[in-house]
Amino acid sequence: MVLSLQGDSSAYLTLLRQIRPYVRSIVLRHVGEPDKADDVAQDVLLAIHTAKETWQPDLEFMPWLHGVIRYKTHDCLRQLYRQHGREVFNEVAYETFAAPEANTGLEAHDMERMLNTLTEKQRTLLTLTKVQGMTAIEAGRELGMTPVAVKVAVHRILKGLQAAFGGKE
Repeated sequence: MVLSLQGDSSAYLTLLRQIRPYVRSIVLRHVGEPDKADDVAQDVLLAIHTAKETWQPDLEFMPWLHGVIRYKTHDCLRQLYRQHGREVFNEVAYETFAAPEANTGLEAHDMERMLNTLTEKQRTLLTLTKVQGMTAIEAGRELGMTPVAVKVAVHRILKGLQAAFGGKE
């Protein structure tokens, strides 16, 4: 983001490509409909483009990104409620987003280092289920596995990463 603010268009394009699956997976958890989640994720990327000058380079990027995601997701949910004739404010929705501090400890190079310890199939499983937000059924269809096998494999992969690299339960 720092490079993109300095005018590096390739860095900006790389940033958008890297955060898109992450943004979509978060939005999908809250919106529930894959088509609507794609629309909201696109809105988030547009909001980042139009408001990128508001991000301050001396602050961390992830909390700012989560704020944009939260506001765009809430806009979508409000619109859906209006369409159904009942606008409802759900205070619990604010609690479903991770606190910004929870996202500051893991850098991209740490993630790459962890993923490099996995087999190709393990990386694919994590990417499909945790980054792209696929269900166990969808990931199983894509990889020729049962949903139960997908869940067990993902659980074992995450436990293995936790044991190898530490972390909270």
